[in-house]
Amino acid sequence: MALIDDMSIDGNGLELPPKSRPITPSHILFHLSTELLSRGFDLHADPRWRFLCELNQSRKPARVSFSQAEVLIQNALDATNDPNLGLAVGLRQSFGSLGLLSSALLSSPTLRSALAVGMKYHRLSGSLIELDQSCAENGDIHLSINVRHVGTTISRFVMQEFCGGFSRVSHYLHRGKSPFRHVSMIFQMMDKTPLEEAFACPVETGVARNEIVMSAEALDYSLETADAYALSEVIDVLEALTHAAKAERGFLEQTEQTLVKSIKTPPQVDALARQLGTSERTLRRRLNEAGTSYSELLEKLRLDHAIQLLHNRKLSVKQISSHVGFTDPRSLRRLMMDHVGMSASELRRRVDV
Repeated sequence: MALIDDMSIDGNGLELPPKSRPITPSHILFHLSTELLSRGFDLHADPRWRFLCELNQSRKPARVSFSQAEVLIQNALDATNDPNLGLAVGLRQSFGSLGLLSSALLSSPTLRSALAVGMKYHRLSGSLIELDQSCAENGDIHLSINVRHVGTTISRFVMQEFCGGFSRVSHYLHRGKSPFRHVSMIFQMMDKTPLEEAFACPVETGVARNEIVMSAEALDYSLETADAYALSEVIDVLEALTHAAKAERGFLEQTEQTLVKSIKTPPQVDALARQLGTSERTLRRRLNEAGTSYSELLEKLRLDHAIQLLHNRKLSVKQISSHVGFTDPRSLRRLMMDHVGMSASELRRRVDV
């Protein structure tokens, strides 16, 4: 189990969650739950899937910390014993899974311009991938891909999920034909067939880099769905969403940082509002607009912090429970069972393995 980067230390010498708490896009977990259901897993009966079951039924976006998602995805990897589960989840997604970004890609004049739009706005879809590109002399694009959370145990899953989704979107835009020349991946695959079928090009695994090479001919292919007017309108909306997302992140990060400082004895919502220099009503409204609430935010912070503290063998589960603000360790157990499907003691034993 990997630790989140940029941990800080509180006055008691204990690690605190990072200032910018990573968030995992809930649509990945939604499609993961759908994949598990298709494989015959009973999401209702097993406590490990309780959160995924609720997400699948509600079909509403949810704020999920990377720590929580890491545990849930690792649970799925252990249960299925499928090293290529991430690829299956990525391939399960349709072109429309990108939401509004799908319209921008369809409206772009060429695949090359669609790629540029996708790289600029892919964070709006909650991407867990860092993208960079270089253009070869022949016009080919070399796309460099890296997982944002270095050292995580689910990096293979995250990379495969991206590959599955990216290959489907690219084939869709290129009228079912492959725009790829070659794919290189760091993770090793004994059988490369599933990845080769996804990209329809030669694939190399177990190498020193993650790279996708797209051909100049395909990139300069004119899209039949191109519409300059529609693209301009969609870009305006994407720009507005980008600015709104930055403002929301800033507000949530400030709120989370304030709560984290006193997570052992968290302030009531009215006191928190005063610390943030706003009114209780405004704080509740802004949290609601961000898709959360005071109680949900506090619960997620407690969960995230507890998962991190489980790596510290010097602390007992009872001490961890107290440090995240619970007077009764059973409260921490309920929180862990509700969100990751196992108790703190069970998760600690798996971390040690």
